[in-house]
Amino acid sequence: MARISKLGLLAPLTNSTDTAQAAQMADQALAETTDPKLIIEAQIGKGLAEYRLGQFAGAIEWMQKVAAIPTKGSHTASLFNANAVAIIACAQQQLKQTDAARASLAQAKDALRAGRPDSNNDLGTNWQDVLIAQALVREASQLIAGPAVK
Repeated sequence: MARISKLGLLAPLTNSTDTAQAAQMADQALAETTDPKLIIEAQIGKGLAEYRLGQFAGAIEWMQKVAAIPTKGSHTASLFNANAVAIIACAQQQLKQTDAARASLAQAKDALRAGRPDSNNDLGTNWQDVLIAQALVREASQLIAGPAVK
């Protein structure tokens, strides 16, 4: 359920009811999960839910818990870190903390690179985590860059 709730919130939902339901699923995943890896995924889902609900300070608080977990050269831990710090960057930007958001985005990009396998042609066994991290880093990059000039 932790991964499903995170995937349900990966992109902004157009309907506030759907967002609220996905956030409830994130809360449920967090309450029911006992596996350590899945707890981290549930925390990411909760932080993402807070962000999608416009509760930016809450999103930062949840994601700081995940970002504080040592990566120790682990691809998976680095990808979780990339998720967390990308969400922090988005929330900071929404709070008009642009310098902090840029610093967090740089950290998220570094974590994403550390989480990728050595070969750029193969996403590795954690390919879902790579794609999720890429999507969140891309969202943070676009948000911080601002709207494209036409």
